[in-house]
Amino acid sequence: PEPANDDAGFIGEAVAAIMADHTINRDQVFLVGHDSGGAMAMRLACQPPVKFAGVAIVSALMWDFTARDCPQAHPATSILFVHGRGSELFPVDGATSEPPATATRLGEKATLEFWLRANACPVQGAGSAERFTAAGCRDGTRVAYVGIPGAQQAWVRGGKPYALNRHGTNT
Repeated sequence: PEPANDDAGFIGEAVAAIMADHTINRDQVFLVGHDSGGAMAMRLACQPPVKFAGVAIVSALMWDFTARDCPQAHPATSILFVHGRGSELFPVDGATSEPPATATRLGEKATLEFWLRANACPVQGAGSAERFTAAGCRDGTRVAYVGIPGAQQAWVRGGKPYALNRHGTNT
């Protein structure tokens, strides 16, 4: 049988190789993930192959298995969510998968509450909001959410010549 894929290890090795070839401030390495890449970025924030200065998640919320498998002792990491509130794949209220899969997509509130707890933020509960920021979290980190009303799953891009949306946000 083939060995299991080690996506986290591969990304860690890629970052290490780039750092070996270039002068990079290790405190300024950020990770951005879109859609499934956003789900992977949350996993990497929980079990980082390198310490990221921050993580940006575009068009994704958290899966229950990522939350369940995230070690409690992981490093605090600033995290920003840019989420189309009309997303069919990651709905604001969450969703269950179709059988035979048993995974659950957490909603906006559960995802934010997870990261508020994980980063030991002083805010109790995120509620439901189109804009949310919690500062003063462990190690100076922050948790932020920008929900874009009417936007769906696509990478939200604006401005000429890429006027793909009229939401006033350009990811």
